[in-house]
Amino acid sequence: MARVPPGAVEQTARLGRVLPRRWQVRNPSDKFAKLGRVLAAGGAGEAYLALVSHWDDAESVVLDAGALESWAWPPTTWPALGV
Repeated sequence: MARVPPGAVEQTARLGRVLPRRWQVRNPSDKFAKLGRVLAAGGAGEAYLALVSHWDDAESVVLDAGALESWAWPPTTWPALGV
C-alpha cells in the first residue's frame, strides 16, 4: 500500500463523487496510508500506535522527544479481553 501514489488514491476517490456527500471520504490518501501502516503492524501494540500517531517518527518532529509515555502504553497495562 505504501507504493500507491497519493494522486492515484485521490483520483480513485473522485469516482466516489457520484455517492451522497455523507458517504464520500475526506483526505482519502491520508486514510489509505494510515490503513497501510496499521495493516503492516507487527501486533496489537504497533497497530494501536499506527492508529493514534500523526507521524511515523514523532521524535524527528519534536525536539528532545523521548520515548512514548501514555496511560495506554505499554500493552501490558491493557485489560485482558479473554480471547
